[in-house]
Amino acid sequence: MLNHRLRILASLTVAFLVTILYGRISTTPFVSKNITERTKNLLSNLKFPNFSSFLTFKLSSFPSSQNSSNSPSSQNNENNPFNFPTAKPIQPIPTNSTGSRPTPTRTPTPTKVPTVIPGQPTYTPTPIPTKTPTPTKTPTAIPTSTPKPQPTTTPAPPPITSDVRPGTTLEEIFEEVNKRICVPVALLRAFQEEETGPWFNYYDNPVPYNTYGWWTTAAADPCKGFGYDTSTGYVPADSYYANKFCMITPGATPGIMGLFAINQWEQDTTRKNTVEFLPNNIDRRVIFDAAIIFASATINRVVEPECGEVWSDNVVNTAAAKHVSGQYPCTNATCEKYCNDILSLYKQYR
Repeated sequence: MLNHRLRILASLTVAFLVTILYGRISTTPFVSKNITERTKNLLSNLKFPNFSSFLTFKLSSFPSSQNSSNSPSSQNNENNPFNFPTAKPIQPIPTNSTGSRPTPTRTPTPTKVPTVIPGQPTYTPTPIPTKTPTPTKTPTAIPTSTPKPQPTTTPAPPPITSDVRPGTTLEEIFEEVNKRICVPVALLRAFQEEETGPWFNYYDNPVPYNTYGWWTTAAADPCKGFGYDTSTGYVPADSYYANKFCMITPGATPGIMGLFAINQWEQDTTRKNTVEFLPNNIDRRVIFDAAIIFASATINRVVEPECGEVWSDNVVNTAAAKHVSGQYPCTNATCEKYCNDILSLYKQYR
């Protein structure tokens, strides 16, 4: 039905065009009648194509050369002036026994199963916390052991520039010496008693024998204050009582004077150390001066312990032996007796 309508429409269109064209040619004065007749004959013999073959042309594919040569459509194409290939007719969709179209079956897509390698640990993702926890402050641990207290550094006393030395008793004098040179007070007392005996009461005021220059006055007794040479027994010439005889100490070294039995050599060799405490003058006949000279000499004879520490027997014996004989250990009975006496008194007074 559609083919017929198209042919009618095409015929009408061509006729319309031919009529117009012919009318123009025939009415043109320059065209001869002969040409007009030829045009009329040409248009009357013109053949139109078969549109049924054109409408059934299949756009998706072309027939193979083998099939097209034997099919009837290829024979018709030989007479077709436009030489269009003939498409295959559309086949009807088959139906089932009930007359309805078959329902296509959808093949389910297989679910992808993750491959697990034997022996390989399975990774389990760690859940991400929604809220970051606030870290808890760990309290500082309290130490179980008590730290060793550090000794408090006591500032050194100022130098002594007065002729009156510090201390009103032997105890106070020895404590003032200990503030400057760290020799135990008990050891100073032990050496004083071993050298000169309990000449002064330990708790009495030794006036005027703790003042520089006391030997130049008539009020002071040079024999009581050990202001004489114990090896000769005579008072020296610079004293108010010059050449006065007191007593002789058997075995005493020449020039020994004072409460600690210090000679001139010990006073001179320790001066480089005692000058910071007594910058103006020093004399072994003054009680404080004799004690500071002895402490300076003793601290250089031993391996100095910590200040305030109790001195061991070995340290005390070393100090005693070097003071009485100049060497340690002792080489005679007199030295040994001296060391034993000092150690005994030190343990008694400490």
